Amino acid sequence: MESRPGSFPESVEDLDRSERLFDEVDRDRKKTSSPELRARVKEDIERGAYAISMNNVQHLQFMEDLPRWANLFHGQYWNVYINKTQESFVTSDNPVVVVSPERKNFYGPTFLQRTHFFALSPEICIQAVEPHRRMGKKLRRITLFPDKEDQVSQLNLTLASQARRYVYARDREPLEGILRYVEAVTNGELK
Repeated sequence: MESRPGSFPESVEDLDRSERLFDEVDRDRKKTSSPELRARVKEDIERGAYAISMNNVQHLQFMEDLPRWANLFHGQYWNVYINKTQESFVTSDNPVVVVSPERKNFYGPTFLQRTHFFALSPEICIQAVEPHRRMGKKLRRITLFPDKEDQVSQLNLTLASQARRYVYARDREPLEGILRYVEAVTNGELK
């Protein structure tokens, strides 16, 4: 059984109150834990058989590769959306959304050809796009005034489209709008 940061219970009482931990691990493993295994794990936790510790090796490895990633993002043109509407930007448990263009060859689109979206805050969303031959700045500020709420909703659908499990927002309205859209698609009202 594996543990993820933030998901392991603090005590047996927490474990007894929440079989959800086992259910979540079972779902991730695509296997069902037997009642005997669950009981044995509870007993092991109670007698202190597990020592759980976390390290930051993955973060350090990422930091080692950071200059390479920074160069790739630096090669793209950036649109910075400043949201002045009533609807806030959303984010998710997968905050960087990658949208790939249609595949035109065996290898698919390069990193620079993909569009990357990241909601930095409820008021700011960054879009990194394929560089093109236009002259001028690589960084454009695009202010979305109240008459552009449809564009904010469209960006929110994009930001929510690759969520693994959760979408977050400062207010309920953007989440309800996403749910209405998903229900309409599910019911065949939209394609």
